[in-house]
Amino acid sequence: MKQNTNNCEMVQDLIPLYSEGLCSDVSRKIVKEHTASCENCRQLLTQIPVDAVPDTPMPDESKPFRKVHKKMKKIRLRNVILSVALAAVVIPVGVLTVGEIIKVPFVPSFTTVMQSIEVRMMMKKLFSGDIDGYMKHITWAESMDLTGMEIDISEFEELRRQDTENLRNAYEAAYGDAKIRRIDVESMHVGSLHTSSAVLTFATAELADGRVVDMQFNKDFDGLYSATVMGRTAGNDAAETAFERTVNFTECHALVPYGFFEYLLKTDGEYLTLNDIHGRMPSILERFQDDYDEQVKKSMTVFYQKDYLVEDCILTLRFDEEKQMLYYETVLVAEDVQGTAIMKTKLYHTYEGLLPPEEDMITIYQHGCTDALASDLANLFG
Repeated sequence: MKQNTNNCEMVQDLIPLYSEGLCSDVSRKIVKEHTASCENCRQLLTQIPVDAVPDTPMPDESKPFRKVHKKMKKIRLRNVILSVALAAVVIPVGVLTVGEIIKVPFVPSFTTVMQSIEVRMMMKKLFSGDIDGYMKHITWAESMDLTGMEIDISEFEELRRQDTENLRNAYEAAYGDAKIRRIDVESMHVGSLHTSSAVLTFATAELADGRVVDMQFNKDFDGLYSATVMGRTAGNDAAETAFERTVNFTECHALVPYGFFEYLLKTDGEYLTLNDIHGRMPSILERFQDDYDEQVKKSMTVFYQKDYLVEDCILTLRFDEEKQMLYYETVLVAEDVQGTAIMKTKLYHTYEGLLPPEEDMITIYQHGCTDALASDLANLFG
């Protein structure tokens, strides 16, 4: 068979390198394959001592570079991961820092984040039946601020015990069998750079049976919270209403804060029309226990339709050590065309509302008024 002279020339050039073991694996293979079929080249190869032709593979010079490349790739990947992790920390911290400085709604801060965590824990405790755990976070400072009430430590402990027991009973009646499906919490600053800023937290407990309870929390100066039920879906309405009243009562113990009840009772120097009476009555009755609504409505309607003027009304929250109950020390000044009458009485109250006074709790002072005014004033609350 005639050989390709070009191949022979190339192989003959490679034979000296092959004999010294200096050619690559590819060149060595070419030499072997060619000399197996070419007599001339094979004779040339046989002229070289066999032991002079090493059959060891050439070192792969690219291997060290592959190792370096692989290591550099790992370093780059590690740097990318570290950069992402650093950004995930730095960006939120930066946002929270700005929020802590400007303190405006809808911009989160360290304070809002921490308050959300605490309120979520409180909601979980409340709606899982851990009433003792929930009550540990509820303040009494709100009661002191709104009412000016002063109590000693023994009275405080007794009222706290009553609050805890009442709330436990109300929870069992309204939500004792329910399971928590989800709790949503959102905290925000209320105010701006130019005004004092408070943090309000809005929380929603969605129960497994579909009922929903919305609450609002506000941290007081003592680090504890005031809590208010803001809304709820209907279920066992009577039990849920009792639960709502109990939570709100525990929050401030003041059914009539900031003089609102006093405003409802006063006439401000003008005779009340029937429309005025009907307009105020729902707000008045809301503060009495349900069992006394009709009694109070009837007696008050009779009183105000007689054109009496109620010039002043003062309510002061007190604690009855003997009965272990809160009550409003109530002073009410009314007048008719002949003179003035002053009533001093006590309106006891619980989370269910105010209780009309017993007859022996009422004292009337007359200053030239008619006996009719004195009698009607004594029966004002039924």
